[in-house]
Amino acid sequence: MADNTPSTNDDLQLRMLAEGFYLQALDQVTHAGMGGPSRLPGWTRKHVAMHVIANADAFMRLIEWARTGNENPMYPSRAARDAEIEQLVASTPDGDVSTMAHEASEELTQALNTMNNDAWSVLVRTGQGEEAAASFIPWARARECFVHALDLNIGYTALDFPTAAADRIFAELLGYWKKTETRANFLFHVTDREDLAEWHINTPGTEKNDTDFSRPVEVTGEFNELLQYAIGRGWPASGRQDNAKGAAGTATPEDLPTPPPWV
Repeated sequence: MADNTPSTNDDLQLRMLAEGFYLQALDQVTHAGMGGPSRLPGWTRKHVAMHVIANADAFMRLIEWARTGNENPMYPSRAARDAEIEQLVASTPDGDVSTMAHEASEELTQALNTMNNDAWSVLVRTGQGEEAAASFIPWARARECFVHALDLNIGYTALDFPTAAADRIFAELLGYWKKTETRANFLFHVTDREDLAEWHINTPGTEKNDTDFSRPVEVTGEFNELLQYAIGRGWPASGRQDNAKGAAGTATPEDLPTPPPWV
């Protein structure tokens, strides 16, 4: 995968692309469909939408922290975050969800536009409680939008993720498995990336999961298909149609085991 360090401007552009991708998906959910199941256990599509709205507000708190120097965490606690999502789901009419999502996205854009070089370098805390420069915010928001567009469970797939986003999400996934000592052992046969044609991922660890990784699990597919599977969002339901070649993407592999967990 590419190892070039992206600039904040690159991340800001990627975040705008991701917001558009997510909002396009959300706008296709009917009012009645808000109560349908998402890809996340126990959450409806409305839960996902309310989480993404609350996430924008949380990043605006970090932006205020970076601009003023006054500590303003994303959430008081994980429990408070979850309670806020449930309260928003219960109190928000289904017909208002899309409008609220667009407004939250625009407000976040305006807040990001207030940042200068000094503010980007201010240390804040991520949602996992780790210290990081505020420059992490645009990419973190982009990742949220790309992944949660899949979680809306309306047929959007990682096949349409740009390479820059797919590379970084995969790198963060592997980093998470290593950090949490989660056992994983895959031999990915990547059909569309010569640099990763035979990609063996073998992370030692003690964290138990549902799959026996004593031997490599072999999976063949395009890089972004493998990404969607590895982050626990299933296999793309159907290959992206390539209008130039008139060919569909890789067929779903049979009997795919459950991948290790990710945040």
